[in-house]
Amino acid sequence: MTTVKSKLEIALIVLGILSIFLGIWTMLRLQTVFVSNLYLILLYTPIIIAFSFGLGLITRKLIKSKWNKITFTLIYVTIFCVLFYITQYRTTYEITIPESFVGDVNLVVTDEAENDFDINRFGIGYITEKTYRSGFSLKIIKNGKDITKRISGLNRSSTMFITPDLNISLDYLTFIIPGNKNDSILRTFDDLLENKAIDITRIKKNKNGH
Repeated sequence: MTTVKSKLEIALIVLGILSIFLGIWTMLRLQTVFVSNLYLILLYTPIIIAFSFGLGLITRKLIKSKWNKITFTLIYVTIFCVLFYITQYRTTYEITIPESFVGDVNLVVTDEAENDFDINRFGIGYITEKTYRSGFSLKIIKNGKDITKRISGLNRSSTMFITPDLNISLDYLTFIIPGNKNDSILRTFDDLLENKAIDITRIKKNKNGH
């Protein structure tokens, strides 16, 4: 019986250690805007371990177990890391950027049933409202290389475009492809709409639109 308990305790310790790596790996994959992934790891890993240690001590005392304190700590670490992984899981979509493109990429919310991540030369693609609202992970490919870690300015936003003939409110997801911008690139939504870089027949209309 003691041998079985010992083997179970070792298994739980190993599982706990693996869970820590799972939590770190999950934080490394998060697409952050204001802080680095390393900052998240250095901030939250000690907090999770300390909190798990406290809960482990309480649990060990309540059930009067002879198992090591570390075992109970790692049991809670496993629970928290697995829950974190589940809550942070997102479908990953691959987006291919035109070879010479630099600057803002805008995924405009559309009423269509499918995402259209075929980015045009002006940096415009189309995203369904369901995907936009539920969230997802990006994998950005340019010139055959994964440049996901190099993008910046990832953000959800909205804008208004008003002329005598049009009154459009649109939502979009934006991020920036690094590089030297060409002066000929259209920089504002006014420019994009006026030059028909955005197909207004595809965008989601809301109460402000016609």
